[in-house]
Amino acid sequence: MNGLDDPAFWDDRTDYKSTVGAFTAWYSEQAWIHAALPPSASILDIAAGSGALTQCAAASGNAVLAIDFSAAMVKSIAELGLARVRAEVMDGQNLALADGVFDAAFSMFGIMLFADWRRGLAEAVRVVVPGGLVCIGTWNSRYGAGPNLLIGETVGRILPEAAIVDVTPGMTEWAQPERFRSALAENGLDKIRIETVTHPFILDADLLDRPQEVFQFSPIWLALSEPQRNAVLAGIREEAGRNGGRITIESPALIGFGAKAAE
Repeated sequence: MNGLDDPAFWDDRTDYKSTVGAFTAWYSEQAWIHAALPPSASILDIAAGSGALTQCAAASGNAVLAIDFSAAMVKSIAELGLARVRAEVMDGQNLALADGVFDAAFSMFGIMLFADWRRGLAEAVRVVVPGGLVCIGTWNSRYGAGPNLLIGETVGRILPEAAIVDVTPGMTEWAQPERFRSALAENGLDKIRIETVTHPFILDADLLDRPQEVFQFSPIWLALSEPQRNAVLAGIREEAGRNGGRITIESPALIGFGAKAAE
């Protein structure tokens, strides 16, 4: 599909936490707050990345298994030394876990990127106890959020002739709230609710001198030619100049909650 579904891509980006990690962590905090789980609940964090959701759960005293297909990401979570947290390398599309063993499963901006996101969602539901909670985070735009959203919108504005390939079909599907809700229901969840939460990403113009760092997680950026990238950067610099040297990117996310229906 794209580099985002390759473990090696993420192995090479363990600086995620220091680049956009703090931004995405806010959404994990919101998901945890809205979930309102007791400390006795056992938690599975799927595609845990740098461990933002895991840290929220651990701070509440919950037992957590954090899994990711990137060995480097798993290592970074293990090195946090969090109490009652285990971190393992595992494919979220094929969980090496028994049925119905967790009280809740979370995936914040993970399953939406899977090559087989339908399988990933089905697996998340499978390993939760009947009545247990499944929480899925996705972006409210097929372009993503923060710098990725800026790239997508800028390409659409100044390079309308550029074909933007849909390289993240799960994220595109779930960006539409009703389709997101349907996906949750079709996988055996009921009592579904979807929270829309928005957080700004502030992009300072001087960061545009390091575009490979700022836009490294954008599949659209990765697909652009060098001349196209230069044209997009020029457009973004022009926008930043009109706004005092920085751009505020409001980034809405959808956080879906559902309870596993009784068997």
